Amino acid sequence: TGIVVAGTAGINTRNAVDLTVNANTNLAIFQQMTRNVFSSGAIVVQAAIRGTTSKPQVNGRVELKNASFNYIDFPNGLSNANGVILFNGNNATIQTLTGESGGGKLSASGFVSYGNPVIAYGLKATANAVRVRYPPGASLVASARVNLSGNSDRSLLNGAVTIEKIGFNPQSDFGS
Repeated sequence: TGIVVAGTAGINTRNAVDLTVNANTNLAIFQQMTRNVFSSGAIVVQAAIRGTTSKPQVNGRVELKNASFNYIDFPNGLSNANGVILFNGNNATIQTLTGESGGGKLSASGFVSYGNPVIAYGLKATANAVRVRYPPGASLVASARVNLSGNSDRSLLNGAVTIEKIGFNPQSDFGS
């Protein structure tokens, strides 16, 4: 893991910000923070932050490389996540973002425009044949296509979720 932050930033909201961030971080670092997480892969950040503390402009990119993240209390984790998010001033654009969960494929695309009092976004996500298992033996396989568009004052979530299979296998105790 290597993280380099260089430059200046004021504490006052009118102070100038002039920072560069270069990081290549092994995501296994999260496992060191808590025993409830399994993580691997890498995140690479290359960014320049300019402007003022109250209105920073971010230019650069964040890249996920074979990232995996599993939380012990959540039924599914994310694996083999790869993608690039580009930052251009007050906008973040998902250039590519794919991964796997529950044996299925996930993908996302879209943008977020920030830096104004109202945050605007247009995001799309798909899931194909993702299995989710719930104790004590229930599982389902589903596919979905959802869109979130609008802004922080008013937005619309639409799409479709198709449940392809539902199963239940109660656990047995052979001893009793």
